[in-house]
Amino acid sequence: MAVTNFFWDESNLLQEYDDSGATVAHYVTEPNQYGNLISQRRNGQSQYYHFDATGSTVELTDGSATVSDSWRYMAFGAHSDSIGATICPFQFMGNSGSYLDLSAALIYVRARHYDLQRGRWLSFDPHAFLDDSFNVFQFLRGNPTNRCDPSGKDIGGAPPVPGSTQPTCKTILVERADNCAYCLKDEKCLEFGEVIFCVK
Repeated sequence: MAVTNFFWDESNLLQEYDDSGATVAHYVTEPNQYGNLISQRRNGQSQYYHFDATGSTVELTDGSATVSDSWRYMAFGAHSDSIGATICPFQFMGNSGSYLDLSAALIYVRARHYDLQRGRWLSFDPHAFLDDSFNVFQFLRGNPTNRCDPSGKDIGGAPPVPGSTQPTCKTILVERADNCAYCLKDEKCLEFGEVIFCVK
């Protein structure tokens, strides 16, 4: 079994390489904390990512905008349809850099792993002590179309930043006048350093 090694820039995967040090894949992202993936280069071919409103990859295209692969998903990430055979480890929640281990059907979301078949985290929420009633393995409070968690350690996933044109939500940084305005009405706002969490 071949071993894949990874080169990360803090929270973004930049390259995959084999045991001999040869580059297997190179990824280009915007200079953001979590993803905003643009393209991948494998076997001398560049391909460009296209995402839906939840930040999941729906198409890969080549330099002439010809679609080589496409994916459709059920609510919690399992494929409902896929076309093409290109290796693409950034599928469900791929724009934020969530990496699919194709052999195990698990998604690495930085702090923990998400099981596509079960639609839940494999480990408990690292901030679960903040809310006793919260299901510590539940994925995005059961609402993956309106929440996201690119770090793998937000309480139930942060809501998308209002007014953002980006298809993925961001961790909400404390640099605005009314940070808690980003929480829903029935949520409690908790501030920890530069990050806020919206807790039911």
